[in-house]
Amino acid sequence: MAQFGIGANTLIFAASRVELRAASFVFAGCLAASAMVLLFALVTSGGVDLYVGSLPAFARALPALGMAQTFTIAIGVGLLVCTGADYHQFVLAAHGPGAATCGCLLAGVGLLFLAFLPPAVVLATIAQPGWPGVADPKQVVPQALSLAAKHLAVGVAPMMLGALCVAALGSGGAVLRAMVSALQAAGPRRLWMTPLVPASIAMAVAATLTASGLPIVDTMVSVNVVYIASVGVSLYGFLRGRHGHQVNEAWVIATGFLVALAVFVVTWLGWPIPNRELVSLLAGLASATVARAALHRRDDHFVCPASRR
Repeated sequence: MAQFGIGANTLIFAASRVELRAASFVFAGCLAASAMVLLFALVTSGGVDLYVGSLPAFARALPALGMAQTFTIAIGVGLLVCTGADYHQFVLAAHGPGAATCGCLLAGVGLLFLAFLPPAVVLATIAQPGWPGVADPKQVVPQALSLAAKHLAVGVAPMMLGALCVAALGSGGAVLRAMVSALQAAGPRRLWMTPLVPASIAMAVAATLTASGLPIVDTMVSVNVVYIASVGVSLYGFLRGRHGHQVNEAWVIATGFLVALAVFVVTWLGWPIPNRELVSLLAGLASATVARAALHRRDDHFVCPASRR
């Protein structure tokens, strides 16, 4: 397992070093091929009707999740899509504003249709009499796709799995590229001279989260919430575009990060907190806001007497 993890990290690092424009074409093609594979698996498993009714079923199931949890997941996922560098690096690489707008609209429409494909394939496949079962829930999707591959001609199944693997590597490479860029911008230049050092740090954090065995959706929401709580206040201040005295945003981000993370640490120690994701988000944003205001007051206290003299 350790050797497999090292190999996967090596491949993701290699994918992150591919030139962005070339990578976007290759990975977009593999992502489209992956969607075709999922559609094929949906048809062979008899889940077309389930897929057609998935959006209304999803809407009906939302109240059971709870308003607070639904809001937290929507914020945690939605804001990260709008602000995450692993997404907007492709928008920034567009030929112009028109191309970027069309690309975003196309991606949104495509995601709306693709989002319900994997769960529909899984639910339809496990309902089949010949479903063999799996030892680990993470194996459900690969098992479902392997069953669908049996209906294909010899030699097509490896190509299908190859397209899925390249699409996954493209996603991982995009995230790693963004993390390396962020660490290089925030850290000392001499330390981050080579991308191998920040990439190793980012992959070590990712490997730790993977080894924790936490459910993938909960992990994604928790990480997104901590990220938004850390950078949200500074990002809002930047987007307002006001000129003049600027505070050291590193302290603001660090304050929001530590407070948001502390909420999760408290729950891991056994202290129950209802809807900890929402509490973490609000606590992190509030503490970052207080830190930013305190830094403004402190700097004004030192600047104003000097200006009077």
